[in-house]
Amino acid sequence: MSAHHYLGAGPLCGAQLPYLVRSPIHVLLGGLSFSGATLRLKARDEWIGWSEGARRANLQRVVRNSRFLMAPSVRVPNLASHVLDLVLGRLCADWRDRYGYEPVLVETFVDGTRFAGACYRASNWRRLGQSAERADGFADGTRSTGSKEIFAYPLRRDWRSVLCREHAVVLAVQDTWHPNYTAHPTTEGLGPINTKQDSAIGLILRDTMAFSVERTPLGLLDVQCWARDPKEAGKRDKRKSLPISANRSPSRRKRASSGSTATAPWPRSRRSVPRPCW
Repeated sequence: MSAHHYLGAGPLCGAQLPYLVRSPIHVLLGGLSFSGATLRLKARDEWIGWSEGARRANLQRVVRNSRFLMAPSVRVPNLASHVLDLVLGRLCADWRDRYGYEPVLVETFVDGTRFAGACYRASNWRRLGQSAERADGFADGTRSTGSKEIFAYPLRRDWRSVLCREHAVVLAVQDTWHPNYTAHPTTEGLGPINTKQDSAIGLILRDTMAFSVERTPLGLLDVQCWARDPKEAGKRDKRKSLPISANRSPSRRKRASSGSTATAPWPRSRRSVPRPCW
């Protein structure tokens, strides 16, 4: 792939599945690579007809044929389309074995200045239009090679209903962590984050992330940031003797009763303080 494909072997994005094409006579005939789908593609998105929420939830069910190469020395009529048919016949099962779910649609790009896309047309792929040419460069400094032809191939009959379905069940996963600012004693607005004996100070951050049942991250539902009152240090030892309402700080009780998504401001300091990232 690195020697003969004009785009090289990669790198590819997201989930990946490569194939080698072998023959008992010619040994190695070529190769294919499948990877994550393009994040946004106007012609494809309009053809599918999905909403923004459905696109975010189900984009992983679309995979891209990122590379397809038959060795230049191999000259066999209809071999490329035959290889495509064979690979697409097993792609769903292979993808499920590796990632735990099956794709329902495959997309690919064809550079019209180099290729006619005959093998895709012969394999009943549908041409959707052309991609938009990027006016700026990519993050790695390379430039766009121009717009490309977009082809797509459904892997099952109900592919559109699967892609346009929004999730009826969403998993909300909560996580709490404690950024430690003990090394920044002049920072204001901090509180105890460990045991009374440890005397570490910092903040408490709690986020709630939504996931689909297929483990696709859908976004943050809530982010809270607060500092414990130093007067409450050591209250953990008394938690079994106190009512539940008394085991929360006043600020947290206020947020819980109002149902708001309030976040505390970042602490002020006379020196530069690194901010936690999520």
